[in-house]
Amino acid sequence: MRRLVASVATFWLLPLLALASGDEPATALNERIDTAHLAGSNLQLVNLYNDHRVIYAAATTVAMALFGILIAFVVDAVLARLGLKVSKVEHRE
Repeated sequence: MRRLVASVATFWLLPLLALASGDEPATALNERIDTAHLAGSNLQLVNLYNDHRVIYAAATTVAMALFGILIAFVVDAVLARLGLKVSKVEHRE
């Protein structure tokens, strides 16, 4: 119970630290990347970043998830070649 109260108190009181900092309020992000020297896929990604930031963030998140899955499969294949079976883990209770 004590741990629950501490967690709830932290959850409610931690945002107050940000409000108490007294700094200037955040301004809109108006950064634009120069595309004059870019071509190909780099140009497409920068245009996506400049024009549609939410779609760029979603595409980046999906790409990172796919890269993580790819790395997991490659590591699984390498470990299988070394004789380790990591996909089948036995749990004993």
